[in-house]
Amino acid sequence: MDSFKRIVTDVLALDRRIRFVAFEEAGHPPCWVWRDPVDGGLSVGAGACGSELLDPLILILAEGREEIYGRGSVSHPLRFLILVYNDLIQIAVRSGPDSHVAVGVDPTADACTLAEKLAEMVAGHGCRR
Repeated sequence: MDSFKRIVTDVLALDRRIRFVAFEEAGHPPCWVWRDPVDGGLSVGAGACGSELLDPLILILAEGREEIYGRGSVSHPLRFLILVYNDLIQIAVRSGPDSHVAVGVDPTADACTLAEKLAEMVAGHGCRR
């Protein structure tokens, strides 16, 4: 959990348009930090928080895992994943074999630049519980 706290501080400092940072790990409830859109204050929580949670199956499909497609399939290391919705952009970065950090940002943010920075931070911090 300490590594998540450290990375949250760094991630939220990247851009004021970041709405939330979540850490999800198989077998544990997700950890959340979200920014109040009115006053900019931060709130911390655990467990489900609306529909913003990223389905880990999306990461598995994006990586082209051999378990799904069979032997001989091409598997690429996934640096990050960007999902674009009408009112939210979600960036996900693996932080371990069964965990990831997800960030929700305003659609006006530069998602590609934020995704690159997030991937570097997660790799540098080794985010885990």
